[in-house]
Amino acid sequence: MKKFIPILLIATLFLTTALAVLGLGSPSSEEEPAPAGTVARGVREDSREKDLETDPSDRPSEKEEVVYSILDFQGNPEEVYVVNSFTDASIIDYGRYSEISNMTSSEEIQVEGDRITIHTEEERFFYQGTLEDREMPWNISLSYHLDGEEISPEALEGATGRVEITIDVTLNDGVDPVFSNYYVMQIALMLDTEKFTDIQSPDGVFASAGRNRVINHTILPEEEARIRVDADVRDFSMKEIEFSALPFSMVFDDPLEEDLFDDFYILTDAVDGIYQGVKGLNRGIHDTFLGARALNEGNREIGEGLEALSENSDPLLDASRQIGDALQTISGELTEGAEMIPDFDDLTPFIESLQMIRELLDDGEWEDNPWAMDLDDLQGEFLSVTETMEEAVAALPDEEVDLEALYEAVEGDEELTESLDRLNDYYQSSRDVSHIFEEARSGFEDMEEQLEEAFASYEVILEELPEMIDEILEFAEAGAGFEEIDALVDGINELSQNYEQFHSGLRSYMNGLRDLSDGHREIQRGYESLTDGLGELNSGADELGAGTKEFSDAVGLLPDTIQEEINKLMAEFDYSDFEPRSFVSEKNTEVSLVQFVFKTPEIGGEEEENDVLEEPESLSFWQRLLDLFGLYDRESSQ
Repeated sequence: MKKFIPILLIATLFLTTALAVLGLGSPSSEEEPAPAGTVARGVREDSREKDLETDPSDRPSEKEEVVYSILDFQGNPEEVYVVNSFTDASIIDYGRYSEISNMTSSEEIQVEGDRITIHTEEERFFYQGTLEDREMPWNISLSYHLDGEEISPEALEGATGRVEITIDVTLNDGVDPVFSNYYVMQIALMLDTEKFTDIQSPDGVFASAGRNRVINHTILPEEEARIRVDADVRDFSMKEIEFSALPFSMVFDDPLEEDLFDDFYILTDAVDGIYQGVKGLNRGIHDTFLGARALNEGNREIGEGLEALSENSDPLLDASRQIGDALQTISGELTEGAEMIPDFDDLTPFIESLQMIRELLDDGEWEDNPWAMDLDDLQGEFLSVTETMEEAVAALPDEEVDLEALYEAVEGDEELTESLDRLNDYYQSSRDVSHIFEEARSGFEDMEEQLEEAFASYEVILEELPEMIDEILEFAEAGAGFEEIDALVDGINELSQNYEQFHSGLRSYMNGLRDLSDGHREIQRGYESLTDGLGELNSGADELGAGTKEFSDAVGLLPDTIQEEINKLMAEFDYSDFEPRSFVSEKNTEVSLVQFVFKTPEIGGEEEENDVLEEPESLSFWQRLLDLFGLYDRESSQ
């Protein structure tokens, strides 16, 4: 049946052309058209009415319909007729025609209202009926412009200039929508290239037929269209514009082969690997951030201790200075002579202070003073914090990562590309943190050396101070008895000189603490900046992890999503649920095919003489049809 349809279409087109040439398709201009309700010769009408619902003999025959319409220059139907074809010997058909013609044989066609019956011996029987109703499923409107001005088709004949032809096709709501919903329309214009040049038609498909250029346009089901054709023309003339409509039928192969799906799965696995890597990076960045935050807190405590030592250095130096001045005074007065020996009763408060310091040293309470912080613990805590910082920074990635493949995978997706940009920024920030820490490592080492020197000086002071105090107290007791005055004077002088060295060392120690405290402030600011940066990096890594997971989930659904979208797209062109329906009458329930063919008149052109019109009426229809195409042999038929 499928192979027969194209043959039938060609045959019906030939048939229609023959009818038009031979004068059988419609009433001639010399003949008054039959009024509505009348029939042509060879057709008998009975007045009997039959109940179609109760009489099984009224079941319609299987048939095909070709609907022809002759349009005027503006696209309005002037005449609509239907060629019906059957293969049954006893034919029952329905339709209201103003005129009916037997196109196959001389058998009589009987008409009873809208009921048509024929009994024939032909294998395939054709009859033509002119419809009373000229409404078509599509409204067609044509307009013509020459050099930008609207012009009538009659005035356009023989014109020269830039011509524009506009065809508007809209759906006719007054006709059964099954045709406009399921039919595809093709429109063909043929222009003589010896007259037309620079032919333009958006969305048109161009083909050549001899010296003619054919422009084809296709309108899909349920669609409307405006078609424009413009060209430079000389001596305008144009053949008919042809419209044809058939049920839409197109077979699509699934474009997604298994190999292509395999590639999709490779992509989803790769993206999932990226997500797993980003998730691991996210954990590392989070751990680094927590370590940096703990490091910052520990370093802040070190800074507070150094601040306390630095703030208490002035009272300590003042007390030491007073001791040194007192020793110098005693030494000077003893040197001038015994008569200048001071009253040691006046030194009683000073001696009591020395005894109190000596007792503090013996009892271990010296370390409880705010300026006598345990530098051993301070040094140990600094070393511990520094090691923690080194471990945290070492966890940051330092190797180069090639993201080019990822960028290619997400090309065209702006959101995913921005996520990769942020990932790259965070990655570069983590590398910058590592480099900054390496540059600051020398500062940490200098600070560690300063702490070691301060600790050593502090140990020397704690070791030598008790001995010095003991000597002062011993000399004070010796002076009180005025015995061994020379030895006392020498001892006091030596003690005074040694104490100056001690005081100088103490001052250097305190100055070192100030420098250490100032330097630590810079380090603390660096730690805080590092912690803030790692905090931003951690937040960004969380966002990146969420985005990468979303990306991975979306890519994982990609094969199913693509298949679903393709199914939706193919469903838009799936008209397999279409059931042919008669255009003539809803009573014709056994219709296998309905097609439409419309034509406009030619504009201009030379009329060709056709000797077929001069043939005697004794020729049969098929003889005249064969002769039309040059296939009829008159001599052999005589």
